Amino acid sequence: MIKTCALVLALFVCCAVADHNLEGEWTDESGYGQSLYVCLNGNRFNAAYSEAGIMVGTTDASGNTASGNWYEGGGDTLSCTTGTFEITYNEQNDRLQGTWECADDDEEHDIDERRLSGGDPTTIECALLASDGSIGGDWLENFYNIAICVDDDDYVASYSYAEDYSDPEYEFRIPGFETGDVYSDLIGSGFYEETKDQGVSLVFLLQTGQLGNFFWNAQKGEELNPNDFDDDSKHGYSVLDFTGNYINQDTCERFSYVEDEYLYDDDDQSRSSSDASAAFAPVALVAGVAVLAAGFLY
Repeated sequence: MIKTCALVLALFVCCAVADHNLEGEWTDESGYGQSLYVCLNGNRFNAAYSEAGIMVGTTDASGNTASGNWYEGGGDTLSCTTGTFEITYNEQNDRLQGTWECADDDEEHDIDERRLSGGDPTTIECALLASDGSIGGDWLENFYNIAICVDDDDYVASYSYAEDYSDPEYEFRIPGFETGDVYSDLIGSGFYEETKDQGVSLVFLLQTGQLGNFFWNAQKGEELNPNDFDDDSKHGYSVLDFTGNYINQDTCERFSYVEDEYLYDDDDQSRSSSDASAAFAPVALVAGVAVLAAGFLY
């Protein structure tokens, strides 16, 4: 009986120690108030926080300290969308502690998070990035389709999605146009505009070969509102599959007219019925041309 208890205790201690590292689910009290998911793959460090940003870096020999870069959506519409970080796992109090700073500002900000759970977060949860590849291409998730063209450190994208997800035969689609900055071909930080919304977007190539996309409703230059996290109309995390469809620059810019025809009034964020009906004609026309020219299925 004593031997059995000793064995159980040893297994418990072993499992508990296994959880004592950077990997797992943590609070994001230093950021947007939801969760920070951390994955380790060898000395590679990947993390995603509150479906707002990602962290990419490496660990030291101990495996308890990581450093690298963080990225959020917004591109050049916000003053701080990327920078550096360094964090260390503190075994004494089971906390994740360190600092982060913006790329164009050397002011350090504290990171101090507590563990919510151990174990291995999924590739989707921690935004485990591919080791190579590109965000460029045609991508699809259910009724959401986006074509992204990469040109050195910039990208442009046109996308559309069904306004009524419950009805697969619903033909009216919302068009949108997005531009932004590219990092290492694997990450894009941009701003999107469409006929009913605008906001910040972060796209990234996952290890699975899929495209991850965090998006938050926001005006240009406006910081994210953490209270919007649970509002599906203002925030989301999409995971899209590569379609293999042929695209070119015209495909990626086919909805660029949205930049000049944004239907919200700066002083009144409502959308009139006449605006909605007027938007339908150009959407249908452009979508039809795109199908004939590029072979896209809407």
